[in-house]
Amino acid sequence: MFCKSTLTEKEYDKKSKNIKPDLRILLLFTNLTCNARCNFCHIWGDKGWALNNKNEQSLDQIDVKKIKSFITKALEANKKPFWVMLTGGEPTLYDNFAELVGFLKSKNLPIILLTNGYKLTENADFFVKYKINNISISLDGPPEVHNKIRNINGLYEEVIGGIEKVVALKKEKKSIYPMLFFNCVISEHTAETIKEFILSLRKDLSRKGINLKPNMQNMGLFNDVGMRFEPLLHTSEQKVKKYINEMKTLFNKDVSSTPFSFIKNNDNLDISSVQKFLSKVWEKSGVDVDGLVDIDEYFHNIENTFHHKRCFAPWHSLIVRQNGDSYFCPDFKDYKLGNIYENSFNEIWNGDKAMKFRNVLRSRLLSLCNRCGGLYTEYEFLDQHKPLN
Repeated sequence: MFCKSTLTEKEYDKKSKNIKPDLRILLLFTNLTCNARCNFCHIWGDKGWALNNKNEQSLDQIDVKKIKSFITKALEANKKPFWVMLTGGEPTLYDNFAELVGFLKSKNLPIILLTNGYKLTENADFFVKYKINNISISLDGPPEVHNKIRNINGLYEEVIGGIEKVVALKKEKKSIYPMLFFNCVISEHTAETIKEFILSLRKDLSRKGINLKPNMQNMGLFNDVGMRFEPLLHTSEQKVKKYINEMKTLFNKDVSSTPFSFIKNNDNLDISSVQKFLSKVWEKSGVDVDGLVDIDEYFHNIENTFHHKRCFAPWHSLIVRQNGDSYFCPDFKDYKLGNIYENSFNEIWNGDKAMKFRNVLRSRLLSLCNRCGGLYTEYEFLDQHKPLN
């Protein structure tokens, strides 16, 4: 769940003034292809920019030799390890998935895998053998809801079966890795069933000897599975129009179709019951509810950024897409820094385009920042939770 910022206005000003590039997480889109068609997905969903634009339906996959070379150079330049998040598409569909994971572990780079879990059982031995650090698996509701959202029959059952196998292997190997997390997206598709879903899931997993942990700070046993809730990323038509003007004025850039796939009207979305239920769950688990974003406010007041005055993603995060294009913002392709097939890590990370973007973000947010996950990411949290060897 997103947290409120704890920084004061003066602390934001000081941090914005003194911050220096320090790569803490590389988001790698290994491939765009996906076996699911989640209805709210901004790529392949009902309003997704790829589903509705044939020119965007890329079958490209990142060249494994090139990305290995790029990461090696990034390590040399950064002088310390960073997290690597494997995403897509569905990253387990990447032809060179096993080779890439083996390479990352050989470099002692911690891995976050985002997956819909359809190959969780099949890949369980591999995941445990290589001690993938964090596996985040989409699980949005009870079987009938989850499978409908993902448009894959039997996916919920596969995920639960895969979790059981991974936990059993972790017990056998006496390992806490991979640490497992469910990620539930709060939206109009899930709001009505979240309470029933969580209570039922907790009982089902308990019968299987698995602990469901809404407070991920308390995880540490082989049979712990975290439960993460994230409200749906969205924006308004007014924000997109303002963003189009900002990109042209500030950067002389035209805007792709991507931001339009995030437009969502939440006027009729009643999320108050979800807020009350989750608050009780978190409180019982020892979570500081006062420090979390108010879900109802998140959906109904897009101007509220919950004390987040600046986005520090351009100093700590880099995105590389399946065709080699590189960006700071994970969900928008309107400000390209370069391409790993044409540019070195230093040219991308410290080049003129990167410096220009950072200079703008030092003093302001763009119109689409309000509901972008990058704004709510606590990069210090990543440093504090570096994995054990």
